[in-house]
Amino acid sequence: MISPAVSLTYYKRPEIQEAIVEAAKEREVGIKYKESFGKRPDVLLNLRDVWEVAKQGATSFHVSVERWDDPLSLQPGMDKRTLDESRKGWDLLIDVDCPYWEYSKLIAHFIIEVLKEERITSLGCKFSGGKGFHIIIPFEALPNRYGSRPIIEAFPDITKEIFEYIIEKVKLKFHNKEISNEIIEKTGKSIFITECKNCHAKIDEGNNRKEFVCPNCESRLEDNFDVPFKKCMKCGSLMRDMGISRKKTCRYCGKSQFEKVYDIFSIMNLDAMLISSRHLFRAPYSLHEKSGLVSLPINPQSILKFEKELAKPEKIGDRIVSFLPKKVKQNEASLLFENVFIYSNKKIKAEERIFEKEFEPISDAIPEEFFPPCIKLTLQGIHDGKKRAAFYLVNFLSSVGWEHDAIEKRLNEWNGKNSPPLKKGYIQSQIRSHKNSKKNILPPNCDNQPYYKDIGMCKPDGLCATIRNPANYTIKKARMMQKK
Repeated sequence: MISPAVSLTYYKRPEIQEAIVEAAKEREVGIKYKESFGKRPDVLLNLRDVWEVAKQGATSFHVSVERWDDPLSLQPGMDKRTLDESRKGWDLLIDVDCPYWEYSKLIAHFIIEVLKEERITSLGCKFSGGKGFHIIIPFEALPNRYGSRPIIEAFPDITKEIFEYIIEKVKLKFHNKEISNEIIEKTGKSIFITECKNCHAKIDEGNNRKEFVCPNCESRLEDNFDVPFKKCMKCGSLMRDMGISRKKTCRYCGKSQFEKVYDIFSIMNLDAMLISSRHLFRAPYSLHEKSGLVSLPINPQSILKFEKELAKPEKIGDRIVSFLPKKVKQNEASLLFENVFIYSNKKIKAEERIFEKEFEPISDAIPEEFFPPCIKLTLQGIHDGKKRAAFYLVNFLSSVGWEHDAIEKRLNEWNGKNSPPLKKGYIQSQIRSHKNSKKNILPPNCDNQPYYKDIGMCKPDGLCATIRNPANYTIKKARMMQKK
């Protein structure tokens, strides 16, 4: 924690005040006092403002990703159209949040490499002050349009698509085993997983699997060794316990060809990808409450050499470096946005094919009694991973026939059970984003670890072994009950 003496000494420096005020231009400001924020919206107009709030106990300063005509006119619950009209622009901020320092540096380094391959040079990088890094591409470098939409109106919908595209590129770079083995030794954390070559589902590496065979229809499936019996999902017969499975097969497609791959999402905070409007990030040269370190701009090419010691307040000299690049090439990020657009459309079409293959149109909302264990458990309220949960709940409920008004009402009830709840308006922004997509998108598959498993919601029952998506579980269970 930051002591008041250190905080006051640091924020009294004119060059630090100037750096923070410069970063706050045309942006909404959030001022943090230890664990809570002050009033919002707020602004910083002159150097004296930084010093005055520091004397009142301010520990850190946060600024918006978006630039506004008048930040003080912002209000909670503003609709997307009003926000779009008030917004002057937005910067693409990539938040690398990872608890393993060596991995955090490597991921940020690879992201910079990916952006260079996309012909982007106008970017900034800074140490977040905590576990990772912030990488920024200024609004001036963005193209004028994304598909048919003006770029000013595409925020925040497309940020997740951009992050997913970049991380897919980063995963390919992780196959430099020499670097990875060195990091595994330093961190004691391996991010290798076994994956099915055919459907890319995650394969359980444990030996506690056994095989069940139906005596009537000869259906086969595997489950954990401690499961005493299984009922055949095709004909309802009691299945034979064949003991330990001799040949490991994928539970989803039945194939038995596997490969080792890197699972980056297992070490990254997925909430950092789910940016909403009025999203704040720590201002350059602001202190970090918990670490006591400075959120320090650094050379993007020097990430692998950077150490946290350099961000101690007493080591910050008079030379102040800008986080946003001073010279920006107009529309320089056009290639990146074109590639993301192509990537996203391919992904949507693939999801539509899966949806058409596995799901018939749902005309009536399926009630909660048919929901899988992970969704039921989530709806009881959670502590960590609330943004990830909101994302998959919206997609799940829409996939099982719920209308947007019913989804919003149910998720507001759910948010009231969370500890602490998501900020007011976040649920509405997720539903607006879903409406704007105008596509029926499935929730993440069951083997998508950063969602159900990492949050602690994956508590499978017997039916879970026969499906690969929570929506598939619900529709299958509802139809089984309907036949009975």
